[in-house]
Order: sequence, then C-alpha cells, then structure tokens
Amino acid sequence: MKRFYLWVFILFVVMRVCAFGEAKVSVSHVEKIRGFVIGQFQYGFGIGFFYERERGKVGSLYASVCFITVNDATDIPLYDYYYGIYYERSDKKRLNFLSFMFGYKRFLFVDEMEGSFKPHLRASVGPVLYMDPPNIPDFSRRIREMKAGVSVGGGLAGGVEFIGFGRTVFSFDLGYQCFCFARKVEGRTSYQGLFLKIYIGRRI
Repeated sequence: MKRFYLWVFILFVVMRVCAFGEAKVSVSHVEKIRGFVIGQFQYGFGIGFFYERERGKVGSLYASVCFITVNDATDIPLYDYYYGIYYERSDKKRLNFLSFMFGYKRFLFVDEMEGSFKPHLRASVGPVLYMDPPNIPDFSRRIREMKAGVSVGGGLAGGVEFIGFGRTVFSFDLGYQCFCFARKVEGRTSYQGLFLKIYIGRRI
C-alpha cells in the first residue's frame, strides 16, 4: 500500500511539472535524451538508466539498462510477536535481473496534436543477465555460490511523453515484458507480465 501511495505522489508531481512546462516551453525537435527509469513489474521492482536518439519526428532509437529485484507474493517480512520485530522468510527469493534493452519508439499522431503531449508505442529486445544467489545469511558465501546466466527478453508498450520546464522530459509507459530462459530459474522458465515504467530524462 505504501508503494501505491508513492506512485500516486510521483505521478502528481510529474503532472504538475508538465502543466507548468506546457505554458513555458514550446515543443521542438529533440535530438538526444538521457536519464533514469523506474518500473513496477508484476514480478518485482526495477530502476535503471536510458539513452534516446530521435530519428526525425516520427520516432527514436533507445537503449536502457535496468536492475530488477524479483519478489513473490509471499516475500513479505514476518512479524515475531514475542520479540516485537520483523524478520525475513527463510524461503525468500533473492533473484535479480540485469536487462539491456534496445528498441524503437514510434510517435503517434505526428503534427496532429499541439502542446507537449506526445503518445507513442515502444518495442524492445535484448540480453538479460540473471543472478540467483542462495538464501543464506553469509553474504560472501552467497556471492561465491550464486548462479548466473544470460538469456533474452523483450517487451511492447504504449505510453505518453511530456515536455516539462527547462530541458526535462517525462514518459509514462504501460506494457508487457517477458524474460525467457533455457532452464528453470527459481522454478520458472519465464518471467512475464504487465509493467508500468516512468522515464525521467533531460534533453542534451
């Protein structure tokens, strides 16, 4: 519930910034954008960086790297009523992904809409590194015994982009992403589902 309120607060702040930027900044051709991205996935939470280069008015090429922590519905702290403290479950997942996505963003209704509002579609594909350490308390041993491998992933999304004040750019994407593996990782051969991503960048 706390994470839900955090997302609502972020959305409110960004919309206020974009509303201010609407009156102060005219939309012009943006050649390059770089910044960071945060994402809420059905299987976890991620944060990373992105770089974007526009190809004319209709679209742009982009690359992103994102670190994702995987959480199950059961991966919640347990409460010890005797000692009055929270502690982690013994079967908690420690699986993480490091994704390198490359893709294309296509702007919709080019020259048909005024202002800083720019709807778009986005497609991406790229390698995914998974890191699956054992669930043991010793950190050094956890690193030594960690299983790792590389696979492939991809996604499709639709969203909107806003031009904020100054040289700031915001983008909200809602889509579907899938990471596939040749063998089971924590009992699954794929991690897939809906996601919500917020891109916060700056024109350079």
